[in-house]
Amino acid sequence: MKLLKSLAALTIAFLQYSAVAQECDDLQLSAAQRKFETGNFEQVFELLTPCLKSSANAQQKVVALRLLALSNFALDSVEDAYANVSALLDINPDYQAGLFDPPRFAEAIQKLQRKNTSIFVTSVSKKAEDIKLTPGTVVVITEEQIRDRGYADIEALFSDLPGFDISRLYGLFYSNVYQRGYRATNADRTLLLVDGVEDNDLWNNVFYLGAQYPLSNIQQVEVIYGPASTIYGPNAFVGVINIITKDPAGGDKPINVHAETGYGTYNTSYFDVYASGKTENVAMSFTARRYSSELRDLSGFEEHNYSPDDYNQTNYNNLLDISNADLGTYITHPNFNNFYNIVVDGNGDSSAVANNQAIAFARNGDQAALGRNINGQPVTYNNLTDNVYFNGKIRFSNFTLGGQYWKVYNGATNYRTDRYVGTVGNGLQLVPVQYFLYGDYSKELIKDKLFVQNKLQYRVTAYDDETGITSISNYDNGGLGVQALLDSTQPSWLSIQLYQYSQQTRNELKFNYIPNDRLDIVIGAEYRNSLVQGNYIAGIYPESVTNRADTLDAVSEVGAVLGGSPPGGNTFKISEIGVYAQATYKASSWLNIIAGSRYDYNRIRATGGYGSIVNPRLGLIAYPRNFVVKAIYATAFQNASNWTKFSTAPGVRDLTNPTLPPEEVDNIDLSLGYRFSPTLFGEVVYYRSNYSGSVFSVNVPYQGGTTSQNQAIGQLQIQGVQANLNWTKNNYRFYFNYTYCDPRNTKIVEGELSDEEERVGDIASHRANAGVNARYFNRLNINLRANYVGVRPSGEGTSVSANPHGDFEAFFLLNASIRIENLLKGFHLQLGCNNMLDLEYSDPGMRTADGVGYTAEIPQKRINFMLKAIYTL
Repeated sequence: MKLLKSLAALTIAFLQYSAVAQECDDLQLSAAQRKFETGNFEQVFELLTPCLKSSANAQQKVVALRLLALSNFALDSVEDAYANVSALLDINPDYQAGLFDPPRFAEAIQKLQRKNTSIFVTSVSKKAEDIKLTPGTVVVITEEQIRDRGYADIEALFSDLPGFDISRLYGLFYSNVYQRGYRATNADRTLLLVDGVEDNDLWNNVFYLGAQYPLSNIQQVEVIYGPASTIYGPNAFVGVINIITKDPAGGDKPINVHAETGYGTYNTSYFDVYASGKTENVAMSFTARRYSSELRDLSGFEEHNYSPDDYNQTNYNNLLDISNADLGTYITHPNFNNFYNIVVDGNGDSSAVANNQAIAFARNGDQAALGRNINGQPVTYNNLTDNVYFNGKIRFSNFTLGGQYWKVYNGATNYRTDRYVGTVGNGLQLVPVQYFLYGDYSKELIKDKLFVQNKLQYRVTAYDDETGITSISNYDNGGLGVQALLDSTQPSWLSIQLYQYSQQTRNELKFNYIPNDRLDIVIGAEYRNSLVQGNYIAGIYPESVTNRADTLDAVSEVGAVLGGSPPGGNTFKISEIGVYAQATYKASSWLNIIAGSRYDYNRIRATGGYGSIVNPRLGLIAYPRNFVVKAIYATAFQNASNWTKFSTAPGVRDLTNPTLPPEEVDNIDLSLGYRFSPTLFGEVVYYRSNYSGSVFSVNVPYQGGTTSQNQAIGQLQIQGVQANLNWTKNNYRFYFNYTYCDPRNTKIVEGELSDEEERVGDIASHRANAGVNARYFNRLNINLRANYVGVRPSGEGTSVSANPHGDFEAFFLLNASIRIENLLKGFHLQLGCNNMLDLEYSDPGMRTADGVGYTAEIPQKRINFMLKAIYTL
């Protein structure tokens, strides 16, 4: 009988234990949490170990594994703790440690996530998702890769990515970055984000991807290829770049510091520091950067030598001779016989030829103008870039307050030729300033099912009052002509100071709803209220000024809208509403179906704006075994900027076009990826994009003559292939990518679309990049990178038909970096060398690149070095 009672008691105990194991409910998890808080770690194991074998849901298992890991860390059972963290990440690879979790636990999460073969991104759908399963083509560059490659600025990393053609101008803009073969007047078709906040200029939509952004605070850079208006609305046209900075609570210590400084060729120097700290209730971070360089001296090249001898090659007769049709206008001038000889052709028609005295007067005047001091400096080649940047974040539980400020001082010397402009020393520079503030509230409303985020932003984009153009009006460039010659007018310099200031307030509310394991829905709405400038505001001052600073106040008092103020004033109030939704449905264990759409409404003042527009996204993603196959269709639109609508240049473009409609694109991406092993993955993507309503400058009648005007009449068809291969083997990492691009433009003839196609200029058909990173002795890191850029068609037969350079030859570059770590504790030294083969090569100029007004080619940096000193705490 006693035996039967004992068996019965054991059976009841077993059933009770089984019930607990099967339930593993929230009460049991709460009990385990209390035991952990009181240091009863063994009871934590007793309560939670059965949960891992039960039918508990994924969220409950994640909570259990976290408590088990924390208990093992508390008992210094590090190996068991890492096993718990690894199991946790198997369930939720994107898990983030809490603000107040122990540093060892947060560090374990970060380390194992880096080792995980899956990479998670947030930029495509505004939610965390496996990069392989995103409805788009995405490339990610991590903090570790940026550090190992030894970049001195963030712009340099895009030369190592597929799908980008870069013209480094070191002038008006640091560079023009063209994505997926779309060569535009400015770099304005890609949307640039910093922590999800747009950083394109509000006035001209340019993204100033240069040397101002720090490297010390970057967690990763996510690059989306192809249209993304379904989520982001206007101007996410050919792609999106999202610079994601470090979480202030993410460091493995209460205080974390990363500081680096570097000095290199062309008197280039920078200082970059990131510091973060956290207490029990708050975490905060601060970043600062200063970067300056004198850049390469181009005075040995004809377009930038500022040599009076160049005018000896000018054919002044072509510029100053008078035709029969115009002879009557000038023949009665008192100086006519001093400067002209009458000639009669075989038909008896008379014309006038500039004589030696006229040519000598024009040539001597042009040469003498180069010998003057303009704004206190001689007219000789010089250039520079100077950048400052600040970023700060403070986080309380679910709320983050952040802000960013940067100012870029770019000498604009390189973008135009010495026939038209002075140099940075004479007042030729572009100085954009941008800053933003944001408040981000994020909260889980229903555990593991419903999440909310609200982001309020205020941002300003402007030109600092140092922005200006210093240009010469002379006989060689056509600024002076026959009338000026007869009036004995000498060439003169003119400095114009340019201003612009625009601002925007924006709020976005977003929900992520996950009702079950098969369905994931993102819904959002945003409102933007903007005040955006129309045309440039300019101030003009005479060349007799020797101290620019002394004239700033006087200039600002006489500032006026260039070309006259538009009706209603030069500031435009723009109201925009956007509503979007995207759903991902898991049709089977290996197939996802994605459908989304966004509605945008735009109103400028009372009656303007493009009105309503809708952009859908559809996708199928199949991932059987080691394959990933994607078919993505998406559309997008580019809203014409106020710069495109209203900016004018007297004698070049005198007519504005305030009713320019948006440009549109239909795009399809087809991709095939395969994981050969846990550390070897390859992907091939085919894309095809059809653009309509592209903006082109066309000649139109104006005041008895012609002028140019921007009109939305262009069409482009761009298709291409991108391929990526990444492999990790022991202490080595390899990458290879290849790009094929075939961009075609429908030719515009006399302001109308023709039936002819022409090649888009400055875009290479073939590009390839490869690199290897090796780590030895846990202290020595060696990185080698190679870039091949194929022939870039330009000149006749292309969309950049005026470029006299013609095709730009293919080139091959080698770059290397070597880093020695912990020379002293926390102190590292890194040496980088770019263009190791010391190759002489050039990038195409911007806009028309005609070699007359705009530079046809920009000679690039020869072999150059950068020595970095890095300190981490």
